[in-house]
Amino acid sequence: MLIQSSIDKQYTFGEFQIRTLPENRRLEKKSLNWFVVFYISIKNDRKRIRLKVEKVEETGAYDKYRITAKNQIFVLQSNRPLFRGKGLMHRRIDWKVIEGGFHNTHILKLITKEIQSKIE
Repeated sequence: MLIQSSIDKQYTFGEFQIRTLPENRRLEKKSLNWFVVFYISIKNDRKRIRLKVEKVEETGAYDKYRITAKNQIFVLQSNRPLFRGKGLMHRRIDWKVIEGGFHNTHILKLITKEIQSKIE
């Protein structure tokens, strides 16, 4: 179901939101006309953590996602478009932290697994 908001030109497709930006605005040193926002929930030590995920950059070689928690923001980069462009559908996607000081590998694996399940 497509819902359009006239205030900030925000489109909603079920759980995903796509926002359009003015042509003269820049985001992450690249001019983008859209970015995707969705939420994921991970379970860690009997607690559920809800995270906001924004797709902030997409090129032919990589995707960048900004993950926002309560008190921390970091950026993950994946090489998914490179493999999909070459037709390698079953190749494992590599993830790395580009910005932010996130060092817990267990939670990072949970986050990347949830993001992959949302974008596939």
